[in-house]
Amino acid sequence: MGSLFTTVEGRIGRKQYWIGSILLFVATMALALIVVAVSGAASLARADGGSSGAMTLVTIVILAASIPIVVKRLKDRNKSPHYAWLLYGPAIISTIGERVGFTGTPTEPNALGYWLALLSLIIGIWFFVELGFLRGTTGPNGYGPDPLAVQE
Repeated sequence: MGSLFTTVEGRIGRKQYWIGSILLFVATMALALIVVAVSGAASLARADGGSSGAMTLVTIVILAASIPIVVKRLKDRNKSPHYAWLLYGPAIISTIGERVGFTGTPTEPNALGYWLALLSLIIGIWFFVELGFLRGTTGPNGYGPDPLAVQE
């Protein structure tokens, strides 16, 4: 199970993907509760609605743990792992844009902020279907053996 979050080698099926995603969701909630318990509810967000430093750190940790499961699932679908940039890129640009002010604030985004949010939503829905519901490549592909194949 540990290699699920620590290596991008190989492929994983839908079941492992969902288990990993649910574990990351639970970890995110647990870490947010710890931040609130230690620092108070005000530590979750800044006055302008953006993430606090503590929640930004939580987000980075969860993001780093999510990359291996996304990459391995993309490989199972016989897609280049570089497609992961499509999922993470707009969110990273939006987050940086909020910090430096060129996309507005989280509570008052400008046109670029709205377009990045819409792009993130569309790409997120595509990844949700692609990774969460579509079967991987049957048999071995260029990224490794079929994770559903019976090991003898």
